[in-house]
Amino acid sequence: MSANQETSSPSAIGDCAQPASRGEGDLARVHGSSALILQVVRNARDLIAILDTEGRHIYASPSYGPLLGDPAELVGSDSLNDVLPEDRERVREIFRDTVRTGAGHRTEYRLMARNGTVRVIETDSSPIRDAESRVASIVVVGRDVTEERSAAARLDAALRRQKALAEFSLFALRESGQARVIERAVALVAEVLEVDFSTALELEPDGKALRVVAGYNWPQHCLGARISASADTQSGYALELYRRSRAKTPEAPQPVAIEDLPADGRFVNTFRVRELGVVSTVCAVIPAAGRPFGTLTADSRMRRRFGSVEIEFMQAVANVLSVAVERCRAHADVREGEARFRSLAALSSDWYWEQDAELRFSSVSAEFFRKSGVQREGILGKCRWELPGASPAGGSWDPHRAVLLARLPFRDFECARAGTDGTMRYQSVNGEPVFDAEGRFTGYRGTARDITDRHRAEQELRARTEGDRVLIELGLLGLREQNADTLLERAVQIVARTLEVELVKVLELLPDGSGLRLVAGVGWKLGAVGHAVVDAGLDSQAGYTIR
Repeated sequence: MSANQETSSPSAIGDCAQPASRGEGDLARVHGSSALILQVVRNARDLIAILDTEGRHIYASPSYGPLLGDPAELVGSDSLNDVLPEDRERVREIFRDTVRTGAGHRTEYRLMARNGTVRVIETDSSPIRDAESRVASIVVVGRDVTEERSAAARLDAALRRQKALAEFSLFALRESGQARVIERAVALVAEVLEVDFSTALELEPDGKALRVVAGYNWPQHCLGARISASADTQSGYALELYRRSRAKTPEAPQPVAIEDLPADGRFVNTFRVRELGVVSTVCAVIPAAGRPFGTLTADSRMRRRFGSVEIEFMQAVANVLSVAVERCRAHADVREGEARFRSLAALSSDWYWEQDAELRFSSVSAEFFRKSGVQREGILGKCRWELPGASPAGGSWDPHRAVLLARLPFRDFECARAGTDGTMRYQSVNGEPVFDAEGRFTGYRGTARDITDRHRAEQELRARTEGDRVLIELGLLGLREQNADTLLERAVQIVARTLEVELVKVLELLPDGSGLRLVAGVGWKLGAVGHAVVDAGLDSQAGYTIR
């Protein structure tokens, strides 16, 4: 029966429709239908019920059986008995309005099934009128939409997690303060997973203890506290699993999730269980290329089972946190190195040098030759711009030569020169003009320092920052792009641009394992993508890699 359709009540049921059970006789008297109608109702997957004006069952279709038991036993009972108390009065008022006004309604409510599960039911109600057009009963047609609502809720939660993770990744990319990144991570975990507590613990250098470095809703007096890193604690146990896996890359084993800590028994004497009443927990290792940074934990006072997608979210946050911490440490190392360099620059130098009035090197201390491996004859008697393989940081000697011709002092002039082994060495040079007693210019003298390590550290930081940016770009692309072919095409373009290479390819292993098909690429001949196949054996690089 369609929604909101009024029905008049005939007086009898056809001769060929003999009711087979309690309630069907009432259905026949109310509906006056034929055997065909009864057959349809008996086999309908929808939940079909006829209620009197007090809400009691006159009839319930067989489809009610899996939910509420024998439909015949429902006849005469209050149809709202199985509706959850939180929804019951609202549904009762809707029913009364249908009886009072004769207007049907669509509504949704939760009921308790006989197996103890809560089901979500969507129903349409329609009045059945008697010969005098008064509402005599109500027909209700419903369907179980639990799975639909659950799927919609899961999808919504997944989208919220993806958005939150993307926003956190961008924040971590921009933020240089390690403490702020970690604090944002624990707040994010607590908000998205809807838990009571979230903490980040840092493994101390000796590997024997962990320190609480950030906590959401965590007791203030416990921030900074140290706990054992042994397997007697959940974080210690997670780290032990990490060590056993011998993780050498930023990948960690599955986070440790425990639904019932008191029943599990292993960690019942920990502070979070004993003092805070934590029942359910999940703990992810924050990985690193060497040893792990520590752990990220989410705790709930209510018993709950953390689903696989929630556990994956925890590890994803931990992985982003790992990259961010490493990046923050690199920034801190560079800042510390620069500060140390500036402090020492005024006190020391690597070597000194002198030039004559023609700006040719007349003297260079032995330290330069010892460090560079260059012979004296390769330096003495030549101007700086005449040295083989030498080049200024700006690309042109003209600005530096202009300073020298103006007889001005200079500081921190940077230049590069290929060493004897072919590697580039970088120098920072200070100089001042020299005049004799009569004020005649006689040359320059000054000091120089080898800044190769600093220069390489800056290059590495720039490369790492660019790598982080590319990883975030690829991650966001994966979240936004639903078409696999477009995603792969964009990904190879990003890789080619970032690594500055001419050829990039993605190979897909054929179902039979005999070969690998080129499914995306940059720089390949027209028509090769999607068709070219390489051998999957050990003779090919790709085959050797996957074997």
